[in-house]
Amino acid sequence: RTGKGGEARIASSVVIFEEHMQRKCKRHATLLLLVGALVLGSAVGDGEAKTTTSDVLVLTDASLDEAVGKASHLLLEFYAPWCGRCQEVAPAFEEAATELKRVRSVVQLAKIDITENPKSVKRFEVASFPTFKWFVGGKLTGAKPATTDASRTAESMVDWCQRHADPPRVITSAEELDAAIEKASPLITVGFFDTDPSGPLYEAFLQGAEAEVALSFPFVTVTDSAVAAARGVQVPSVVFFSKAENPQGIETAYTGPMEGEALAEAAKNAGTPELLVLDEDNGDSLFEHTEHHKVILLFPDETAEKAVRSVSKKLKGRYDFVMVKRGTNKHLDKWIGMTLQAGPQIFVTKIRSETRFHFQGEMEADAIAEWLGKYSEDDVEEYFISQALPADWDAKELKVVTGSSFAAFSKQDAHVVVMFCVPPKPACREAAQKLGKIAEYFALLDPEERVVFGQLDLQKNQVPHNDVKEAPTIWMWPRGKKEPPYPIDLTAELAEPRAMVSQIKKAAGITASKARLNEDAYVAAAKRFKAAVRALQGDVQPAVDALLLAAEHLEASQAGQ
Repeated sequence: RTGKGGEARIASSVVIFEEHMQRKCKRHATLLLLVGALVLGSAVGDGEAKTTTSDVLVLTDASLDEAVGKASHLLLEFYAPWCGRCQEVAPAFEEAATELKRVRSVVQLAKIDITENPKSVKRFEVASFPTFKWFVGGKLTGAKPATTDASRTAESMVDWCQRHADPPRVITSAEELDAAIEKASPLITVGFFDTDPSGPLYEAFLQGAEAEVALSFPFVTVTDSAVAAARGVQVPSVVFFSKAENPQGIETAYTGPMEGEALAEAAKNAGTPELLVLDEDNGDSLFEHTEHHKVILLFPDETAEKAVRSVSKKLKGRYDFVMVKRGTNKHLDKWIGMTLQAGPQIFVTKIRSETRFHFQGEMEADAIAEWLGKYSEDDVEEYFISQALPADWDAKELKVVTGSSFAAFSKQDAHVVVMFCVPPKPACREAAQKLGKIAEYFALLDPEERVVFGQLDLQKNQVPHNDVKEAPTIWMWPRGKKEPPYPIDLTAELAEPRAMVSQIKKAAGITASKARLNEDAYVAAAKRFKAAVRALQGDVQPAVDALLLAAEHLEASQAGQ
């Protein structure tokens, strides 16, 4: 039924289809060439960095040290091929590498597959993906770009690399310096040096500018003695211009050791208020400087505020101290996982890594300081938003998993499959039905090759490390493989349950002979049931025939009347 003008539309569609097929054939040809290139590329030795048409250097356990040693500045991404966030970042990372090459930057971008290079994963303590490491002069530094949504663009990556690779911006006039100080909030660090700067203070200044603190607080250089004199500053010196405690600004000269780490720490301390009070107007300020450790006081009373301020005087710079009143920011309330219990509470969080820790002691300065000391030594338990574990959590083969039970469930001595879901979502309801049937099937197999299944409600529970970005997502941890590069992402296999069953068996090492241990008993039971049905049918068949015959006589009798 073409309707008016239908023939023309059909002709147009045919042309579009032909063009599509031509493009498809070209892509297939390109793919064949690419496969050939990969086959040839496989001859490259493990000790050499693999080069492709990409501007991102591909490294291995064997080639990493050499590549890091050759590059003056190298940003290395640890990624997993199955990681959704890594896949999101990949195009921007490639584009950033190409742009850095175009502008002849000294920065080299590189990546390493954590599934094939376990030595590097362990060596650099990589626990989540993607993880970025920044090397300068062959040495690992503490700086690394954020992995928030806003930072995943090629432009933001290029900007980060250039700010960290290039020396601090040189200011050439008093007017330019005034504008930079006015614009900076809460801190700008200014180095006043000679026209040809050198010496230990200048070296410490440059090292400080390479540190992570420079992400939040800019470093600039003044090499004009007249500009320094206009500010009443002697050369050489480093001055912090801070608005952290006073909106009018406070100038403080650096007098510490001639070391970059000490200078960076002093800059961070100068740019951090003693206690940042959040209200309805500035509630989102908490989500700035995501690389900082933040001590958050919720629902404060006079005693708790006094105790936190006392601790802040000693530890400011190591932590950002923040006070939040009830109802200041609903997004914050949900994010931090606040309970509505009466009385003040203290959380410590590092927003970039999505981790939270809950202080549950007395609201006294000594107790808080002692707990923060344990936190700095990784000696406190991480806090997870979690629903209460239902009494019947294990009543079905697809178990209920919560934020608080997730770690123990995923690390048990078994092959573990967990689905992260949002129950009201239709795709999640369908996935739960499929996975439930798969769980029932695996319950029939060899008990020694135990595969357990669970589901976690993302609306009520926090996922450790927050790597789950979509629902449903299905992960698997084979027995004895509970650390990176695991888990395995099985989400795509759910579209075809048979494929998921096969993938789980493969990952668990379940062979056909093991799978049939209880499966044969199940099949035998099914055959017995079918035989019973046939026997029953034979017993009732004469009665069925008699009833049919009686019905025929009745119909004939009615027709005769």
